[in-house]
Amino acid sequence: MKQLAALFCLLALASCTKKETPPPPPPAPVKTVTFALKQPAAGTKHVDLSSYQSDVSLTAQAGDQTQRSVMTSRASSLFTVEYLEVEGDTVKKARITYGDKKSVDLDDGKGDENISPVANKTYLLEAEADDDDDELEVTVRTADGKEAPASEADVVRDDADFIGKPDQFRSAFPRRALTVGEAVPELVKAVQDLVTDGATRDDGSDAPRISDVRVTLAEDRGEVAVFSTTMTMDNSDEKMTTVMKLAGTLEVRKADTQLLLVDLKGPVTLASQANDVKVEGSGKMAISIARKFQ
Repeated sequence: MKQLAALFCLLALASCTKKETPPPPPPAPVKTVTFALKQPAAGTKHVDLSSYQSDVSLTAQAGDQTQRSVMTSRASSLFTVEYLEVEGDTVKKARITYGDKKSVDLDDGKGDENISPVANKTYLLEAEADDDDDELEVTVRTADGKEAPASEADVVRDDADFIGKPDQFRSAFPRRALTVGEAVPELVKAVQDLVTDGATRDDGSDAPRISDVRVTLAEDRGEVAVFSTTMTMDNSDEKMTTVMKLAGTLEVRKADTQLLLVDLKGPVTLASQANDVKVEGSGKMAISIARKFQ
């Protein structure tokens, strides 16, 4: 009995000295990321560098005959922009000075390099409303003030998406604070237009169809925020099916919501069937658009 009593005493003492489990720590505060929409100013300069590349292996079969080939495409562009006149969030006048601008298409390593007619030239741009229909018109002149040749002016206007209207990406950017991991559907249309340069099939161009776009805030790096994005690019026509599954990142400067980098890459698949000829292909492509402010 004395042993039993001693056991009860030990159990009672253990229960009295048993440590209570501490409560779980409070959840960490959610860190938000904010962006300022600072307007551009006259005198602002930036250097734009873009590149495109694709490598595709093709196999064509006609009866018992098979032919294989490799198609390679490369394009690059480098130019410096200076804002000469700014009204609100709209650049009205600018100077654009080109460095290198070229492209090459190779079939089994054979092909010619195409140097753009604007390479190593400077142009003056001005956006103004047309007197007849109030539509925006961008005039392009050479460095000495003369009207630029049509073939050159078309290239410059295509590159000068920063003039005559508020920046579409900055305009679409949400004014609310964002959290890492949050989807940002407000930027889907702006990203689509970035990839296609604003062209659509509705305006009669051969622009690719962009679908399944996802944009998510992935990382806060201090002065820059990184967004991840995925999309499907369909450039099919009546002759061939061409589909690209792209994934990559966007880098945005938090101080003024300027887009500094677009970096996309992914696989390419091709297929066609015409009469007795069947063509299949696969490969990869990459798109990079970088902007550095001076």
